[in-house]
Amino acid sequence: MFAVTLASALTVLAAEGVDPNLDAYAWDARPILVFAADGDPRLAEQLARFQAAAPDLADRENVVIVETEADSRLSRSFRPGDFTVILIGKDGGEKFRANRLVAVEELNTLIDAMPMRRNEMRTKERRTAE
Repeated sequence: MFAVTLASALTVLAAEGVDPNLDAYAWDARPILVFAADGDPRLAEQLARFQAAAPDLADRENVVIVETEADSRLSRSFRPGDFTVILIGKDGGEKFRANRLVAVEELNTLIDAMPMRRNEMRTKERRTAE
């Protein structure tokens, strides 16, 4: 596995024969899983969208995990289509799935409606006001 930093706090992980352990992100991050075949142009486009919105994703504590192996443990667990984007909440549950390119604004709206995120925003506002 290797990590490529898109922006100061947004990381993209790509599995190369090693499946990431999603439990490691529980209660700390909201993983976004992207399943695609190597060379799929949708993967490059999706990652470009993430890169363009890296500060927003970092603020929401997202980690992007790219899986290109169709027979990996992660792929067997989530059973994605040929191109799939899945949002995992901090509680480890699947919150969103799409078999298409996804706008970051769509993910942000979903995340911002989550009770835990709303609590995070209130806490941040209180700290800023102090």
